[in-house]
Amino acid sequence: MGKHLKTALLAVGTICIGLSIYYIVQIIMHDLWDDWVIRTAQILQFFGGGIFIALSRILKLQETKVRKLKVPIIQLETAKDLPLPAYQTSEAAGMDLLACLPDAPITIKSMERLVVPCGFKMALPAGYEAQIRPRSGLALKHGISMPNSPGTIDSDYRGEVGVVVINLGGEDFTISHGDRIAQMVINKVEQIEFAPASRLPDTSRGEGGYGSTGK
Repeated sequence: MGKHLKTALLAVGTICIGLSIYYIVQIIMHDLWDDWVIRTAQILQFFGGGIFIALSRILKLQETKVRKLKVPIIQLETAKDLPLPAYQTSEAAGMDLLACLPDAPITIKSMERLVVPCGFKMALPAGYEAQIRPRSGLALKHGISMPNSPGTIDSDYRGEVGVVVINLGGEDFTISHGDRIAQMVINKVEQIEFAPASRLPDTSRGEGGYGSTGK
């Protein structure tokens, strides 16, 4: 529902409620107990109350509805048989990233690291970033993680998305075409501008760090 339509309905509802109160006051003060006066007040009250109830429900639904950001994406020819990154549950924070290895699987030896391509390019809008994070299951079961976790994809990057993977486990690990290797979380970011100063605001913590607050 458009902003102007909401404003118009709110105005109509307010007028209806106001007029119904006016009629009720007139009925009480001047003893106007005629049927048409009472019915007019009831009708105005009914319509005004109905409009307010409908508006409140619409606004509540719009607040709870999650707006999804539309992001242009290009799937490379080597990944045409793979699904696009997707959320696995309705409230998941991260989308699964799949390995794009159409020629052959790759094996990562213990403590070895390499880049695994994902087979797509995207254009995030300005003010957003993509964070690439390890999958908890792979980390727990096989020691597969990311040395730069979380990796950052800037909004002006237009190359293929890849994941820097490291094997922290004690055994070789094989990644095949279509395996879920990481997750991608989209976040808003802000750029800042430093303002040189001769003094910083005082805090109770001060310069305490590196365990200064205790275990």
